[in-house]
Amino acid sequence: MTVLDDLSEPKTLLIPMMDFPAELEDESNRWFDSDHVPERLSCDGIIACSRFQLTGIEPYGWTPAQRWTKYLNVYTLRSADVLTSPAYLLQRDMNGGRGSSWRQERELRQLEQGRSSPSRSLRTVWMRRPSPWQHGVQVKAIGPRVIYVVLRDVDEALDDAFNDCMDNEYIPELLSTPGFTRCERYAAGTPLQETAGRPRLMSQPRYLDIYDLTTPEVATSRAYALYLRSVSDTWRRLEAAMSTRGSGVYLQRPSPWLLELGDTT
Repeated sequence: MTVLDDLSEPKTLLIPMMDFPAELEDESNRWFDSDHVPERLSCDGIIACSRFQLTGIEPYGWTPAQRWTKYLNVYTLRSADVLTSPAYLLQRDMNGGRGSSWRQERELRQLEQGRSSPSRSLRTVWMRRPSPWQHGVQVKAIGPRVIYVVLRDVDEALDDAFNDCMDNEYIPELLSTPGFTRCERYAAGTPLQETAGRPRLMSQPRYLDIYDLTTPEVATSRAYALYLRSVSDTWRRLEAAMSTRGSGVYLQRPSPWLLELGDTT
C-alpha cells in the first residue's frame, strides 16, 4: 500500500490555477519546480504534487470563453486540516509572508523591471465526491498524464438532480467512450485566504471534473462528438441551469522534484 492509498476520505486536493506573462514563464516554472514544490512537499500532510500545462486541443463543444488558466498545480493533501496546521502556516508565513529567499529575489527582479504579476489566478481546496461509477481495473496510460478539466456552476435548486444525472448517467456513459479512462469529481471547499498583495482574480466555480484521457486528441475524436450528440433529454434540460466556467485539456509536466526527494519511480 502506498501513502496515496492510505488517504482519509474524502480525497482532498489543493489546486492553484494560474497564468504567467510570457516573459515570466520560464523563470516562474523554474521557481515552482526547483523551489516552491519541493518546499511544499516537505510539509507534513502534503503528500504529492503534479503540475499540468494547457494544450492547444479544443474539445468538441468548447468555446474561447471557456479558456481556463495555462497552469494547474495539483497537490494531494492528507486532509483539508493540513492547510491550517502549524507546519503549513510556518511555511506560508516564512519571512513575514514573503516566502523563500529565491521567491523574494524573483519578485524584486520583477518589480525592478516593471513586470506584472500573473494575469489570472485562483487557489482552491477541492473535496472529492463519491464515485459510484468507479469499478473494475483502471486503465493506466503510458507516458505523461493527460487530463480534461471541466469547471461548472449549477443552480443550487437543481444540485441533487444535477449530481444524480452526472453520477448515474453522464459519467458512466462517457467512460464507455474510447480514450476516456477515469473520472474524479470534486466540490469546492472553503476558499483559501489569499496571500497579502495577491487578491483572488477569478471567482470560484462550484464543481470540478477531472477526466483522464489516453491522448489529448481524444477530446476531439469522432467518438466523443457522437457521445455529446447522444446525451439524454434529462441532461439537456439540466444544461439550461448550468454554466461551464472553464475547461481545457492539460498535459502533465516533468516532475524534477521527485528525484530530489529520492523517488525515481
